Amino acid sequence: MDGSHAQGAQFTHLSTDKEFNLAGNLNVLSGATLNGSGASIGHLTGSTGVATVSGSSSQWSLSGGTVLSPFIKNGLLVGDAGHGTLNIEGGGLVKHDSDSVVTNKVGAQAGSEGFVTITGKDSHWDMAADATRQLGSLDIGTLGSGTVTVQSGGRLSSHSGTIGGSEASSMGLVTIAGEGSMLILQ
Repeated sequence: MDGSHAQGAQFTHLSTDKEFNLAGNLNVLSGATLNGSGASIGHLTGSTGVATVSGSSSQWSLSGGTVLSPFIKNGLLVGDAGHGTLNIEGGGLVKHDSDSVVTNKVGAQAGSEGFVTITGKDSHWDMAADATRQLGSLDIGTLGSGTVTVQSGGRLSSHSGTIGGSEASSMGLVTIAGEGSMLILQ
């Protein structure tokens, strides 16, 4: 979906970079909805991917992902092996609905860089849509470098998570700034 704008699109698994040009952009704008299972932004080594969900009622809904085991799936990988950026702004929503444990990663593999910015009132990355099931988690700087900024009233919800991995190559940074900005662990 290189350079595309979502308008009610659906997919099984999305990678925002192409094997040929190694760059890709995904925009969910102006009340559009994108539905799918899992996604990778900056999937390949040397690639760059950017995804933006912007505007009130704009929504990217993920319902699972790549199966890692019978009970665990990768949901959204921002900076899988390459350079990935996710921007959620102006009331945009990225949410996960799954019956399996879904692990989301920012800076997943060694050498990768992942950046997430959630900015503006009602802008939200919601990995804990059903707090009773406790299925969503977020790892920031798993083996690479991960940076998450929540500001100006943005929200990030997850059941659990880690900041910084166990390898020397990993680095995680989280910044919460501004009135109404929240990191919610449920």
